[in-house]
Amino acid sequence: MTSDPAARLAEHLAVLYPDHESPESLAVQALQAIGIDIVAANRDAPDHGPVWSETDVAVITYGDSILDDDEPPLRALRSFVDQRLGSIISMVHVLPFFPYSSDDGFSVVDFAQVRSDLGDWTDIAALGNGHRLMADLIVNHASASSEWFQQFVADEPPGRDYFVTADPSVDLSTVVRPRTSPLLRPVDTPAGTRHVWATFSHDQLDLDFANPEVLLEFLRFIDLYLQEGVRALRLDAVGYLWKEIGTTSIHHPKTHLVVQVLRQLLVTRQPDALLITETNVPHAENVSYLGDAISRDEAHLVYNFTMPPLVLQAMLAGSSEHLQSWIGGLEPLSAGTSFFNFLASHDGIGVRPAEGILSTDEVADLAGAVQRAGGLVSMFTGPDGADHPYELNISLFEAMRLDGAGNDDGHQIDRFCAAHAIMLAFVGLPAFYIHSLLASPNDHARVAETGANRSINRAQLSRAVIDLALDSPGSPSATVLARLADLTALRTSSPAFHPEAAQTLIATSTAVLGLRRTSVGSETEAAEEVDVFVNVTADEVVVPIDGDWEHLGAAGELTDALVLPPYGSGWIRRR
Repeated sequence: MTSDPAARLAEHLAVLYPDHESPESLAVQALQAIGIDIVAANRDAPDHGPVWSETDVAVITYGDSILDDDEPPLRALRSFVDQRLGSIISMVHVLPFFPYSSDDGFSVVDFAQVRSDLGDWTDIAALGNGHRLMADLIVNHASASSEWFQQFVADEPPGRDYFVTADPSVDLSTVVRPRTSPLLRPVDTPAGTRHVWATFSHDQLDLDFANPEVLLEFLRFIDLYLQEGVRALRLDAVGYLWKEIGTTSIHHPKTHLVVQVLRQLLVTRQPDALLITETNVPHAENVSYLGDAISRDEAHLVYNFTMPPLVLQAMLAGSSEHLQSWIGGLEPLSAGTSFFNFLASHDGIGVRPAEGILSTDEVADLAGAVQRAGGLVSMFTGPDGADHPYELNISLFEAMRLDGAGNDDGHQIDRFCAAHAIMLAFVGLPAFYIHSLLASPNDHARVAETGANRSINRAQLSRAVIDLALDSPGSPSATVLARLADLTALRTSSPAFHPEAAQTLIATSTAVLGLRRTSVGSETEAAEEVDVFVNVTADEVVVPIDGDWEHLGAAGELTDALVLPPYGSGWIRRR
């Protein structure tokens, strides 16, 4: 394959758009759309992999998760991050901050604007000062209120050609999607009734990437985001991007090819930028978006969707059996790729990524435990026609309040922090949801207001109330934030926790999860080896230790063995 970026891009575009009269001219348009000077690009060095380290830790937040009467939400968020989270995080993921019509921002009306009630592009850029800023690129769909869809309804360019349509008489039974609403939305237009593809809702209409103009539009958005300081792009729901009648229309080969095109153009335009894919599917499907081991030409990071349900199950069941089984079967990741690890987010805890790991009964037990802790369970209709749990909707802090038997044993904070010790030790780049850092409870009032289960973990918090809680020693918020800060410091102090450092499962017992992380090392520095043991039970556990180790910190005591209190973690480094 040629090293000329335009020629290399044209090869991909010729496959994506075989009927296009000139893939070469389309490649030039693509480079120009994302703001790449073609002559300069040909002189630049190729992509050698991401710029990241063990010090990279993210926070996931809405632009209005923090509210202050004295300033716009984005400025309040920046102030809070700087003043309260500065020692913990280096990366800020601001969930969709664009004008929207539904789904808490994920039904975008205008991809090029910041919601006026949040602030403006200056406020977005300010969040990127001192932090790596991540934004969503919502590639699959646009709002029914968008200008593009209004053009579609009026049968006017360019929007009339921007959405996927299908004949309702065609068999679409093979299509895979996470919703049970009708797939097609009938729309009356001057050209007659057209049926528009709607993977998620009838307010979120799927964009047609088989039209190269749609790709060019999104490249212009990427250029804008980069100009405003964004340095990581999360491809939301990207697995559904390319549709083809007669297929599942998920993980289509051309979807992967689009991701490859975005990766090539992104790192050519901004070499330190990261591309992250969000595909809430079983592990093997998820990691396919890292590309193959040789080319490493898709995402830098994939959201590690299998981790949240397995860690929650381990903590509530008091057994790391399934977590160990999954970790032990993981294939080493290719250089330049890794996991984006999280335990909670704006969405619920999906259980589909645990398929083949947790049994139907174990998923039902997990759902029952969540409901006993005040959470909700979102269902989907399976191939058998029955309803099955799809997503657990709950504040993660509340999910740790009761043990698996439904007893409040006083170990809520211990369980919660132990779960995060696992996440912080795990290979990849860790991300805290802002409500996890603050130990936020379930927000049932917001659920009643919106009617959406996911609203239970999307509270909007007063800065004054948060400050009061964080300044009150012994409060859940103050205790959790301090303990998570201490655990994060253990991670960020050692190159053994670089996102690409090796990981090995240490088999002890199901009561403990043991991970060994080994740094890459260099010609001048020896590799560093750190073991992390996390007790997932309410009992004290003793872990035998061989060799010469030093205790880095956390809850364990080290002699010739590591003594872990209930839900304690021990971090030890080989001397």
